[in-house]
This record gives sequence, C-alpha cells and structure tokens, in this order.
Amino acid sequence: DELSMMSCSDLCRINAQLGRAFSTELDSFGGKHVLLAGDFGQLPPCGRNPTPLYNSRTSLKILATDDVAQTTALGRALWHEFTIAIILRKNMRQQGMSEGDKMFRTALENMRYGACTTDDINLLNTRVVGKSPTAPSLSDPRFRDIPIIEAWNTHRDAVNELGCSRYATETGRKL
Repeated sequence: DELSMMSCSDLCRINAQLGRAFSTELDSFGGKHVLLAGDFGQLPPCGRNPTPLYNSRTSLKILATDDVAQTTALGRALWHEFTIAIILRKNMRQQGMSEGDKMFRTALENMRYGACTTDDINLLNTRVVGKSPTAPSLSDPRFRDIPIIEAWNTHRDAVNELGCSRYATETGRKL
C-alpha cells in the first residue's frame, strides 16, 4: 500500500530481501506474487533524492557507476515487471453525499491535479479557521476534539498545550 511513497531503490531492496528469505534470488521477489496498491497522487518517496517508480527519466540500462544508480535502475526494471493494473474509479466511501460534500470532493480532486477553479478556492477557504467571518471557529463545540493540521511545530505545540490545559480543567487534574 502507499505505492507512491516507494522509490526504485526500495523496490530493489524488497526484491533482494524476498529472494534471500525464500532462497530464490534468481526469481523476482523470491518467486512470490506481489500486489502493489496505492495512489500516485499521494506522497512521493522520502529520503535523499529518491527516484519514484513512476519517474520516466530513469534509464532501464544498468550502466550505472555507483551502487545507488544501479539499485535505482534495477528497481525501475522490476517496476516494469508489473503488467496488470486495476484502476478503481468509484469511491465507495462517498456514497450518499450531500451537494456540499460533492463540491468539496470536486475541489479536492481539482487541487490534486493543480486545476482548482475560483469556486474551489473559495470553498476551501471557508474551511480555514480565521480566513473569513463565515469560517469555522475552534470554539464551536462541533470542533471540540477534531485533529488540527498545522504547518509549524510552534503552532502545533500551542494547540496541544491549549488542549492539555482544557482537559486538565475539565477533569479536575493538574498538569
């Protein structure tokens, strides 16, 4: 799962480990069937200059002069052994959505492809705390225990401190 986060080198290492584990290093993935799942619109691989599996600029020729380049080329070649793709087109989690939910889903899909419309941006801005007078307020009871996404650690720490203080007060405990 989360195939988008796998690099060519990762796939090469998985192949090598399965080969060792099943004593069939000449067969890809130790001779076992492998299913890969994920969404390439998600997070890219992490690490120092990882090469994503879906990077078309990676050569399949193993003319690499160092271990990293060789591992990348081998991982890319292994990636090309996967020849069957099943594309799920219907989101089963979003059955029976309201019109507002449908607009939000469309805005997120458009954002994923870098094609947001003005309406999408306006809709998304209505969900940002403090962005407009009609934006949600964290003091609203509906948002009492929701996860809050923060870009900065200092903001995250402040939100966590407020939550801890509130919890201590409500339960009669001392921080």
